[in-house]
Amino acid sequence: MELRQLQHFLAVLETGSFHGAADQTGLTQQAISRSIKKLEQELGVTVLERKARTRHKVTATASGRILIPRAQVMLAEAAAFQNEIKDYQGTGSNIVRVGATPAEARTLVPRIISAFTDKYPETRVQVIIDQGQKVLENISSGVHDLAICSEPRGGITHGYKAEKIVKNQSIFVARSGHPLAKKSRLKIEDLATFGWVSAGLFEHTIFEFIRIFNDAQLKHPFHALETTSTELAIKSIEDNDYVALMPTLLAHDSILSGSLCRLKMSRHVSDTWSSMMVSRSHSPLNQMTAAFRDTAREISLNFDAEAAM
Repeated sequence: MELRQLQHFLAVLETGSFHGAADQTGLTQQAISRSIKKLEQELGVTVLERKARTRHKVTATASGRILIPRAQVMLAEAAAFQNEIKDYQGTGSNIVRVGATPAEARTLVPRIISAFTDKYPETRVQVIIDQGQKVLENISSGVHDLAICSEPRGGITHGYKAEKIVKNQSIFVARSGHPLAKKSRLKIEDLATFGWVSAGLFEHTIFEFIRIFNDAQLKHPFHALETTSTELAIKSIEDNDYVALMPTLLAHDSILSGSLCRLKMSRHVSDTWSSMMVSRSHSPLNQMTAAFRDTAREISLNFDAEAAM
């Protein structure tokens, strides 16, 4: 079994077809088919099957589904080994590959990068921002070596090494000049008449929003804006009499600058969760990624998330 066969196998599943895999890899469709056939012969099982009248015409068999995470791990390990050898030989590109979820990317990650690049100016940091599950998938597949992300509601599964670094929770926010900004002991009914902004797919906040209005036996309020762009959401709140429920990390800098404020509720018991550093449990970090991790630890110790809470 060869690594390139595993690459071809995953490419077929990602694109949904042999033709798509050929385009992705720069090979012919026949070459991809031969590679998969040889892989199946060596494993003694069928790993792909063609299905008619589905969005993806080619899917994994039961054996193929077992192979997927193992193929991802093997390819990630091979890439990590190549990077480590290049670093050892002094020929590496000195790239730290980081995945981040939106709230952490807005406040925590820029501080870590600034401190890290001060220490290691020759090292390039690559950051890809995505939703939590995708960030974790990219850790498994080797796209990222380290993630700074919100703790999943279901927790971290096996195969990952996770370290909690900053506490987080959901808070109600509005612009500092909002009619409710200087009032205290607000009830959820007081907020329900204003337009709301839904900022990104923050799993914890979405579930809490639903719970709050269900507990109050209130109809869910009108959403003036729903967006996956955290910057657009915050700018819209700053410029209008909207309200929002969002993670403290997302609102942190805007509250400290005075453009947003935390609304003072009479009662709001919020669940807390953590921002985490996550890596592959079976794969040691290379030298520069380990240095980035250590910098993240230093910054998180000094990061005052409580200032916005």
